Amino acid sequence: MLQISLDDFAAEQVGKTDIRHRLVRAVRQLERLGARTVLIDFLFLEEGSPNSFYQEESVYDGLPPLEAVHPSSPMRAIYLEDHLLKETLTDLSNVVISYYQLDGELQRYSARDRETLQRMAEIFAENAIPVADVLSRQLDLDAALVFRLYEPALELAASRLAEQPQRIADVLSGPQTPLTTYVRSAQDHRQVLKKIEGSATFSLQQRDLLVEAAELKVPPSSFTEQASLGFADFSPDDNGNYRCMPLVARWNVRVIVHQSLAAVAAHLGVKLTALRMKNKGIRIDHEHLIPVENAGRLHINWPMNDEKSWDAVIPQLSLAALLKLARYDADLHRMRHNLRLYIAVLDAQLDTGYDAIDSCEAWLNDVLVKYAIGQIDAAQQTEKWIDQERIPQLLDLPQVRKVLRAAQK
Repeated sequence: MLQISLDDFAAEQVGKTDIRHRLVRAVRQLERLGARTVLIDFLFLEEGSPNSFYQEESVYDGLPPLEAVHPSSPMRAIYLEDHLLKETLTDLSNVVISYYQLDGELQRYSARDRETLQRMAEIFAENAIPVADVLSRQLDLDAALVFRLYEPALELAASRLAEQPQRIADVLSGPQTPLTTYVRSAQDHRQVLKKIEGSATFSLQQRDLLVEAAELKVPPSSFTEQASLGFADFSPDDNGNYRCMPLVARWNVRVIVHQSLAAVAAHLGVKLTALRMKNKGIRIDHEHLIPVENAGRLHINWPMNDEKSWDAVIPQLSLAALLKLARYDADLHRMRHNLRLYIAVLDAQLDTGYDAIDSCEAWLNDVLVKYAIGQIDAAQQTEKWIDQERIPQLLDLPQVRKVLRAAQK
């Protein structure tokens, strides 16, 4: 096991805003390093930035600089944060991402707020979306209260509509309102919940002793297509120490698992539906049993004491090291790009025998055109041909060799 740490140095490089694409850049290195299973202990619960990070990220893939790509190019969409994350999660062999548990959708509000939310949601469910001040007069309520509960009420209305297919169709086919966005989100949310239901696990003895999750906050479905899911909750004991970790929890009539248990099962190639609770332990397969108490909690025997530190027991690697490895790729791609440009200059200045259509400059322009219209595979195939065939041919010409010998002297 190797723990990737977001230490102070790595956090400084990742930044505080728009960090998802930089995290993805680091995670992409784990696949090339041969990681069999990756547990990403970050919550990707909301959509990422709508901005394209082509300028910052394309260099790591060897793509041409920003000024060579038209603003309307499909290449820019490839470098949206969420597209980068989705592609990276798909490429990993075994990957586990997290969700977390909430109290019931109304339980975290006061009695007064719950009543107000219900009334507002009923109005919103009819797809009548008055602005907050109009709604406060309509319901004879304080404007500040209505404003505070406005978005939660939209979310509540959408979650209830998501259970009614015909009502969903009516909302999505009608005029665009604030409810439309929430309904789409609620639809997506239910899709992920169905995946969790499909892998919801074993029958457990003494199910009533388990911690109960009333509601799950999950990532967008596009991130979960190839990923396993597990909850990320880990709360301290009453004395403030972290001694017990719930590996399972009760959700409706099903049992869900902690992200760490999901990662172990994925690493061993065991489906979550195959897990069983036996003899005060969670049986993963015939060789592996995790000891837990009746409530499904693992007592942690922390592997540190006054003689050993955490990083001495569990191997650590700073996320900054993965970002540095990515920079090596950028440097390599930049070197190859510059080499092609230098070769094109030689081709243009010397009588190499290639006409204008077949010149290195023409082939490099062809590469840029292909990139600009989103034909990445075709562009990279042309680059490969330039590197492996055209450049060796040109460097083998007598007049080119003469110029290079003179330069060496």
